[in-house]
Amino acid sequence: MKSELLDAIIIQLDADVLDDSSFKNYIEEHFNITLLKMSEPNDRADQIKVVLLSAARIREMANIDVERHILLPAVESTESWCVSAFSAQPIESNRLSGIALTNAFMKALEVSESKIPNETYKNCDKSSSRREKFCLKHKDGHNRISRDSPQFLSALQQAMTLNRK
Repeated sequence: MKSELLDAIIIQLDADVLDDSSFKNYIEEHFNITLLKMSEPNDRADQIKVVLLSAARIREMANIDVERHILLPAVESTESWCVSAFSAQPIESNRLSGIALTNAFMKALEVSESKIPNETYKNCDKSSSRREKFCLKHKDGHNRISRDSPQFLSALQQAMTLNRK
């Protein structure tokens, strides 16, 4: 078996799981972490980072391995990144949640596909093929994601630093 160098491992988790009681119970039971109810995006990102640090067992790693692990909380979810990539106007996509996020994401997805969007949506379409097409079409919008999500920008900068080593 051939082995290749590994530049980075990106560990991403959506912050919307913080509102799920079964997730909270699991985290408390398995990692002894009590998740608090937070509303500010940066606070929610910090809570996700605490979970990721523990779940990935970062504190048990050698420094070189710690540097290669990029912890990436998505506030409120990766759909908010899609909304940012699509939107030419600055928006606070990390403050979108629930039905507002679902509607913003689905409208961006449908307009991107030259479809007439609905007024409201029940759920986000999680189809990987649709998401991949959307991401390829709007990949140049990564700077807008960085503008709207400090967590995304931080992870991007960390990855670029690794690439220079």
